Amino acid sequence: MPQLIRIALVLLTCCTTLSVRANESAPPQGHFAVDRYDVHYTLGSSGDYIAEAEETTHALTPDGARMLGKRMFSHSTKQQAFDVLIAETIKSDGRRIPVKPDAIETQDGILGEKTFRDHQVTSITFPDLAPGDRVHLKWRHTQKEPVLKGVLSLVESVSDSVPIGAATVTVDAPPGLALQVEAHRVLLVRDESDATGRHLRWTYTNKEIRTPEQAEADATLENPHVFVGNLKSWDEIGVAYAAEHRPSVVMSPAVHALASKITQGATEPRAKAQQIYDWVRKNIRYVATYIGNGAWRPHSTDWILENRYGDCKDHVVILEALLRAAGIESSPALIFAGPDEYRLPGIPLLRFDHVITHIPALGLYVDATAETVPFGLLPANEIDKPVILAYRADNPARTPMDTPENNTEIRTTHVTVHSDGSGERSTEVSAHGISSVMVRNWYRGLGQGKQKEWAEEQLRRYRLSGTADLVEISDDQQSRVSYRNTQHIENFLSGEEIGVMSLDAAFSGSVAVPVLLGRFYATTRTRPGVCRPVKVDETITVRFDTGVSVLRLPRDRHISANGMQFDASYKQTNDIVTAKRTFVWNPPHSDCSAAEFTALAPTAKKIVSALNTGLAYQRAIAD
Repeated sequence: MPQLIRIALVLLTCCTTLSVRANESAPPQGHFAVDRYDVHYTLGSSGDYIAEAEETTHALTPDGARMLGKRMFSHSTKQQAFDVLIAETIKSDGRRIPVKPDAIETQDGILGEKTFRDHQVTSITFPDLAPGDRVHLKWRHTQKEPVLKGVLSLVESVSDSVPIGAATVTVDAPPGLALQVEAHRVLLVRDESDATGRHLRWTYTNKEIRTPEQAEADATLENPHVFVGNLKSWDEIGVAYAAEHRPSVVMSPAVHALASKITQGATEPRAKAQQIYDWVRKNIRYVATYIGNGAWRPHSTDWILENRYGDCKDHVVILEALLRAAGIESSPALIFAGPDEYRLPGIPLLRFDHVITHIPALGLYVDATAETVPFGLLPANEIDKPVILAYRADNPARTPMDTPENNTEIRTTHVTVHSDGSGERSTEVSAHGISSVMVRNWYRGLGQGKQKEWAEEQLRRYRLSGTADLVEISDDQQSRVSYRNTQHIENFLSGEEIGVMSLDAAFSGSVAVPVLLGRFYATTRTRPGVCRPVKVDETITVRFDTGVSVLRLPRDRHISANGMQFDASYKQTNDIVTAKRTFVWNPPHSDCSAAEFTALAPTAKKIVSALNTGLAYQRAIAD
């Protein structure tokens, strides 16, 4: 079960997930309810604190019991301590069944391909949990030292899609500790200062849950939350991170020699930077390492070169050192790489889980942990995101917004229709830019030799019988890739004499336009949503055998509004029909407001309607 209310971010987890599209799955509704949640922070003077939290959660359904049956917590033993104070199942008849000691398991964290003893995972399994029962849990989290020197950062956020009887957040700060506070949709019930310090308390209750909306963005900021920090500016986070990062960038003879070898033959800075980036992403394995100062202090360049692996911080270190040896300066850029976070809180916080590289002379951001992403591109979940640069003032900065041309798919479909209702359909998808990364990763993710199995499963999914295969046509290992899906379909036409044949492609790549536009179908919108530029060019050629004739072509269409455009044209020459369709979405930013989503709804619905059109046909049937 995802934690409903989250303690401060304490680990820089180096997310490398490449999102094909925004996460549109809704959080579980109706499966459980939080009866009560209370958390009490006792702050130290330099970013350390103790948090004691207690919650009682009610399993309402079998799925709810399954979700609540196991809870997992992780911490770094060098910086943190975690203690379970109470763990029990409360049966519907009031009986309390304590969790046995052997059901509270603590193990060394297994991260990536290595196990590191200073990172531990605590797993709590609740006994005899059924619908109608409750779990009661109390724990203590101790931050022994700040994750970055002098930086306090507390994040408590709750989903308003889950019923909550009562929640309380209490913060006690020592005298002299100046706090920055952001509270949203919670009730402040105490804010007092005395000889012992400042004392704050907020309450929250939510008995009328909200139905999640598709492709929501910035959920943590939109949901009820309490944020507490001690910094006045984002630049202070950059300075604090630079203090951890700089000592690791050791310009050793080995670094200079390697940079010279990698860039041999290159004369321009961009070419040198590309060769160094390609070497790092192909030769330094990504392994999550939680070593030393929590998860924020990287290893040295010589350590990384000797071991040939590291996490995101280590990739930034070795990339920076090699670039500097080639005369190119760069900077670490802290980023939150979750798929739907596009805004920073109103106060400076450690709201980051990843670090990438900024090369100011080239105007580029790059992520060397993204092994399949070519130079000059960023993974989709890092585009148009706020970042904190370690070596500059006037933070935050922002990664650049993408363009439709940099996320383009070209689809070419050939169809042959026979008078007996069978047919052949073949679609070649050529993906460009970040779309090529998504499609390539998806194709490889099917598994060796599994492509044909996937293609034939698609036939069954649409109640078609026949054979199919999916094969790679070309791959430049950079920003272009092509695949072809070929189908031999026995029941291609469904109408016995007169019917409508769809103009669907055999394979849509990473962008199914009707699915993408389905997020605009809600009658009302209250939350911002994820918007990403995309372009799909499609050509469909249909050849009819003798015995099948076209009764009517769809009408040509031109639909355009608010950065979204669709053009379609249809023509017939003898027994061949050719359709050309282009869809372009060019939003100004990646998190569209509720008003922008609402304004796009009529256009999106018109385009889906136009895409659902087909060819009216007639075929001769012999009795």
